[in-house]
Amino acid sequence: MVLQRNAPIPVWGWALPGEPVTIRFINQTARVVTPRSGKWKIELKPEKAGGPYLMKFYGANEITLDNVLVGDVWVCSGQSNMEWPMRLTNDAPKQISESQRYPMIRQFKVQDMIADRPAADFPGGQWDVNDSTKSGNFTAVGYYFARIIQEIEHIPIGLINASWGGTNIETWISKDAFESSPEYKGLFTKTFSEYKKTIPDSTSISPNEYPSLLFNAMINPILPYKITGVLWYQGESNASRAFQYRTAFPLLINNWREKWKQGDFPFFFVQLSSFINQEDKINNVSSWAELREAQATALRLPNTGMAVSIDLGDPKDIHPRKKAEVGRRLAAIALNKVYGNRNTFSGPVYKSHVIEGSRVIISFTNVDSGLITKDKYNYLKGFEVAGQDQLFHYAKAQIQGNKVVVFNDSVTLPVAVRYGWADDDSEANLFNFRDFPAAPFRTDAWPGKTEKNKYRIR
Repeated sequence: MVLQRNAPIPVWGWALPGEPVTIRFINQTARVVTPRSGKWKIELKPEKAGGPYLMKFYGANEITLDNVLVGDVWVCSGQSNMEWPMRLTNDAPKQISESQRYPMIRQFKVQDMIADRPAADFPGGQWDVNDSTKSGNFTAVGYYFARIIQEIEHIPIGLINASWGGTNIETWISKDAFESSPEYKGLFTKTFSEYKKTIPDSTSISPNEYPSLLFNAMINPILPYKITGVLWYQGESNASRAFQYRTAFPLLINNWREKWKQGDFPFFFVQLSSFINQEDKINNVSSWAELREAQATALRLPNTGMAVSIDLGDPKDIHPRKKAEVGRRLAAIALNKVYGNRNTFSGPVYKSHVIEGSRVIISFTNVDSGLITKDKYNYLKGFEVAGQDQLFHYAKAQIQGNKVVVFNDSVTLPVAVRYGWADDDSEANLFNFRDFPAAPFRTDAWPGKTEKNKYRIR
């Protein structure tokens, strides 16, 4: 396993009431007497990064854990693009063959399970050492992130992979968080037992059918474990309710921080990539664009960071294979915000605009050494412009210094600009010189298609 460095090390387990338990780890020895509940817990003193070590437990029986490292622990959670294994990504054979160069990357894969109340333990699961027989099953995003961090910081990295494909955000949030949220007030109109009675085959309940099921089963048991932070990749299953995600996503972040009791720990996430456009590409009807916008609102919370991935998508595959680049962008955020490097970690972000006649001039933050386009013809793509009629037209766009000038000859009085505003806008190609893409944005606040869609229990 990997234990969190420079922090108290919580250790817990189960024994007979009154049974004394002794733990030995590095130069520490700690003792505890098991209370009536049968569950004991003790905190060891912080340790610096290093290992491997032995951890030994002495009670009525003896248990020895070997190959224990102390480093940084990251929880990797969300739906299938976080769960996606490294063996199914671009360049996987090469990466798997080189995995033995990184033996201090470890993964604990939490088994998929649901629970109607907060669980104290998992029925199974194990830590895997990174090698050519195991690395292919690691979370690809987490693995590529960990590899970069380890190469630069030279510390062990543990990944707790608690992800499940196709899941919505509500199943990852605790019940008490919903009950304290005005947006979700009255959500629990039925208890889980009452809900099951309405399902013909209640053994096949999906984690999306009732809130908090995955928080209870897959997050609550690891809450005592000390961590560095969270990597989150989720949102596809919430696209139809994108506007409500503005409430749900911050609710989840604050909920997890409260439950972990580690303050505002780092919470870095991936903004949705491009996918096939099943809706009209323009004219205010892209639910995926609205979901990306909702994700970005979480940046108002402290110690958050967003990896833009719109350029990495595959219009025909909801699981883009360029996970190494996603990991690089998340690692860049962590290197800057957690590890104290002064590296660039973001592409251009919309700051403001001015309208001069038929042209709109866009200003950005995070331009770094300047703006570029990745198009070989030096032609910017992905911009749209609209007048008072709110009808968007594909726009011409030109880089002028650190700004972009947007126009369309048929829109003589522009009032709004959008960039990357579609389910699939993988051709959007504005970057800075550090090879980070611009985040999708819009200058208007016109109502979208998902504002009235709410999460409900059937």
